[in-house]
Amino acid sequence: MISTRFCPVCGAANNETQTHCFACGQLLPADAQDEDASQGTLLHGRYRLGTTIGSGGYSAVYRGWDTQAGGRSVAIKQITLHGMGTEETIEATNTYNREVEALSELSHPQVPRLYDHFSDPNHWYLVLEYIEGQTLERYIEAREAQSKPFQLEEILRIGLQMCIVLDYLHSRHPPVVFRDLKPDNIMRTPSGKLYLIDFGIARRYTPGQSRDTQSLGSPGYAAPEQYGRAQTDARTDLYGLGALLHQLLSGKDPSETPRSLSPLHLNGQPGNVELEQLLNHLLASDPQDRPASAHDVIRELERIRQRRASALDSKRIWQPPVPQNYPAASGVQVQQLWQAQQQATQPKRKRLTRRRVLVALGVGIVLVGGFEGYRTYITPGAASSSLLQNTSNATIFTYTGHTDTINALAWSPDSKRIASASADNTMQVWDAQGGDNSTTYRSIHNTSVNAVAWSSDGSCLTYLDSYQDHGLMWLVFVAKTSPAIDIWGYSHLLSLAWMPGELPTYCAAGSIDGSILIQDITNTTNSKLLQYQREGITSLAYSPDGWYLASGSQDHTVVIWDTNTYKRAYSIYQGHTDSVTSVIWLSNGVYVASASADSTVQIWDATRATTVLTYGAHTAPVNAVTSSPDGEYLASASDDRTVRVWSAYDGSTIMTYTGHTAPVTSVAWSPDGNYIASGSVDKTVQVWNAPVLPPV
Repeated sequence: MISTRFCPVCGAANNETQTHCFACGQLLPADAQDEDASQGTLLHGRYRLGTTIGSGGYSAVYRGWDTQAGGRSVAIKQITLHGMGTEETIEATNTYNREVEALSELSHPQVPRLYDHFSDPNHWYLVLEYIEGQTLERYIEAREAQSKPFQLEEILRIGLQMCIVLDYLHSRHPPVVFRDLKPDNIMRTPSGKLYLIDFGIARRYTPGQSRDTQSLGSPGYAAPEQYGRAQTDARTDLYGLGALLHQLLSGKDPSETPRSLSPLHLNGQPGNVELEQLLNHLLASDPQDRPASAHDVIRELERIRQRRASALDSKRIWQPPVPQNYPAASGVQVQQLWQAQQQATQPKRKRLTRRRVLVALGVGIVLVGGFEGYRTYITPGAASSSLLQNTSNATIFTYTGHTDTINALAWSPDSKRIASASADNTMQVWDAQGGDNSTTYRSIHNTSVNAVAWSSDGSCLTYLDSYQDHGLMWLVFVAKTSPAIDIWGYSHLLSLAWMPGELPTYCAAGSIDGSILIQDITNTTNSKLLQYQREGITSLAYSPDGWYLASGSQDHTVVIWDTNTYKRAYSIYQGHTDSVTSVIWLSNGVYVASASADSTVQIWDATRATTVLTYGAHTAPVNAVTSSPDGEYLASASDDRTVRVWSAYDGSTIMTYTGHTAPVTSVAWSPDGNYIASGSVDKTVQVWNAPVLPPV
């Protein structure tokens, strides 16, 4: 019996030995059971074909594997010319060439990479980065089928993600106009990360051209100028963004009523009036009435998010347990203790939301709108007369448990405990309001403990223990009476960061040799080593959504890594003239603040690697930077023996803390916003009242 293979496009039955459909010329995929690395149709001498993952018109997309790149997963897009008329063939060829041209010159974490392209007499092929997930259109359909309307917070996150990638496209030279922003051209990963796909009608903006040569776009999402009225530009994509946001908010498909989207009437919750006004601007018929850039939309969406966040009840749902006293030890299996830790939390408690977890970690949330205009060096202004400029008397408690320099500090998510790492070879955990219930973990090598980090759910601590060419990452389960666990040994370690999430899983550690190790703490064999910067990694920080990792280095640079691929995501920031000592992310995953031995703190755009604001009030190297929970203010610690609290909007100094008698090495703002802790070469950690900050 001869088995048959059915064409995914026309449905014709083909002999199993055929590679292309006899009826329409479509490439035939391998059977589902043949998806392992040894079987399947081989294209171009290297690409094995798997199942169909999408099709439409004369094109189809297949899952595939590159046999010459270690079996790397790829998406293979095939455009079939068989059966087309002359005009259709010309248009298909133009579409293929446009997509190849666009993708060949783009490099962004939200744009799939083009690995290869080739052809045969009847087909064009593109080999693209494989993205695990589904289109946003499918995701919307699934939500509708489950009667689960989109919440406003998720809609704002979608809008911000789209603005970030559009801002990248529009900042190219010349600008790239996508022209087809709709849910079917957006891929969504299981974690919620969005990618733009299908650049078939994208074009380069041509100055002086009166209109596009062709009217291309999707009804309902296409701006009026796409129907031949004028040349499309960046504002064309903003119209498509407005249509997408309108769909998510209203639940109505714009293609059903193209060019006649009814105004939305949202409820009177904080930020909704501003959101309605923004949508009206985005959907304006005249491009001149729309926002000038995606960057402007980012600022407005962030203002809306901030208004909503400030109105929400900040009361916690669950408080992490108080840690127990237990000695340091080694040799315990991580997997067993991890499973025991998770079982110990039963019955399951409702955990903190992602937004609250990020606030608890001290991730800065800065209103982007305030940055407008601050592109050059800012000389910080005087503090408000109602606030103290020198406030050594703000100290409420001094912790004196260490006998050497304080290297790092971390607040617990509930603001009740502080973990401090010191050159006295210990990491100590103690009550923030008096230093009681102190627990000490000693370096196994009797050497300096360089860094400490608390997981987002408050259940775990990690600290670094380094000795010559050997370093250890120690894991502490704060809710269990169990020893600290050595989960990794590698080189001399300087910096540490937890990936945010509902459950702590991944921890990153930076080494003196410029490498970064991403360690799965639930499985010691699952790790990845990153190497790009030339000198020691002094600071690490995950973006609020966990999709990016910033690494500051002694080579004066900051690199942004895509945590999906662990490849460099954006251009390297090179604004500092000396070692970068500390990095933190601001709210929307676009802006980063970095402190440096060049005596400055700089706020900069991660997607463009361009400086937004430079704070230069310190008179000596800056060792650390942190932010208030609402993100409106930063605190920076310096060798000039001060901690300065200042506005992230205009760089004006609010107060200067002068309680230390030696250089200040570390600083951390409590998640509840009430206190700041600072560590120093004077061997003390001082906990002091945060200033009563004026509204921004």
